[in-house]
Amino acid sequence: MSSGALRVRQVDREVDDLRARLREAEETLEAIRSGAVDAIVVEGPRGKQVFTLQGAEHPYRVLAETMYEGAAMLAPDGTVLFCNRRLAEIVQVPPGQMLGSQIGAYVEEEQRGAFDLLLASAAVAPRRAEFECPTKRGRATVLFSLSAIGSEEEAGICLVATDLSEQKKLERALENFAGQLSRRNEELSQFAYVTSHELQEPLRHIVGFGDMLCGHVAGMNPEATDCAQRMQKAAQRMSELIEALLQYSRACGKGNGEQAFDLGRVMAEVLLDLHEEIRRSQARITVESLPRVRAVPLQMRQLLRNLLSNALKFQQPGVSPQIKVASQRLPENRWEISIQDNGIGFGGGAQKRMFHPFQRLHGAAYPGSGMGLAICQRIVNSYGGTIRASSEPGQGSTFLFTVPDAEGEQRIR
Repeated sequence: MSSGALRVRQVDREVDDLRARLREAEETLEAIRSGAVDAIVVEGPRGKQVFTLQGAEHPYRVLAETMYEGAAMLAPDGTVLFCNRRLAEIVQVPPGQMLGSQIGAYVEEEQRGAFDLLLASAAVAPRRAEFECPTKRGRATVLFSLSAIGSEEEAGICLVATDLSEQKKLERALENFAGQLSRRNEELSQFAYVTSHELQEPLRHIVGFGDMLCGHVAGMNPEATDCAQRMQKAAQRMSELIEALLQYSRACGKGNGEQAFDLGRVMAEVLLDLHEEIRRSQARITVESLPRVRAVPLQMRQLLRNLLSNALKFQQPGVSPQIKVASQRLPENRWEISIQDNGIGFGGGAQKRMFHPFQRLHGAAYPGSGMGLAICQRIVNSYGGTIRASSEPGQGSTFLFTVPDAEGEQRIR
């Protein structure tokens, strides 16, 4: 036989061998697709190696077992095909017992209808909801998140369960604490009101008798007259301090008067209240456009009045007050209101104590109880806001506080 014929026969054998290997590969792939085999043998440089479908899933099983959340693979009817140890710990059932059972069986009996609806709707779009699961140690609050996976022929449901029991305990504890705090604040407010009323009564008698003494100045020696006048001033100051303490106690909490309103309207009312001080000091007050906010109008009126009164009061002799009120929108649905003046200012050390009760930065040189800024801070803090100041001696001051935006609060709700 010629060499050419031998070459043709060799090529034919190689072609037949390739065709046979191709058919074998196609049959193997089809068997894998149909699930008829769970392993294949591949011969390579390292010899024969076995690759199993279970081995391909191994990394995902390891991931599922190391998750802090419970995880499970469900059939469309809710049958548990796979679950990790964490899910078994949450419902306090052995993992082997869960396999092949209905996942709805681990939900509180009266909630199983709602759970079945959640399971059915998860085939259309991801769903999540909280359910109570009875356990040996009581009930566990569990957040179930379900989503469909796979094709129409091989559909399934992926479930992730998050145990919220500890979180719920903390929430209940926080609610109880908030309730207790609210009751304590109410009790303190009542105590402050009663106390101030009781203290004001003897002071009124002291002031009354002091007025009678002062009416007989002509028949008194200079020392007695001075004592009477000192007594009157001390009684009046004590009365002012008691009233300031009452206002400070009432500045805590928003109560039921919170509403959306135009802060510019409240500012106009404050300017009307301070008309005489403004006229006497020949002050020039510029008010830019102010926003709508959500707060208690009476508290905002007191806040603005205290800050404007300070701006009018703490001025150098012979200098007309120049005051500017402006606003700036901040992130997270809040506004920052600023009140800038050209007054005497203060040093940096004063900023640490100026919002504390009874702090009078300039001593007896200026009238006041030292409670105005403490009341301002208490009002602002009740809305989750902040108040701060920047100043230099002789260079004026700027006070800035934040307040919730009216529209933003509605959107959040």
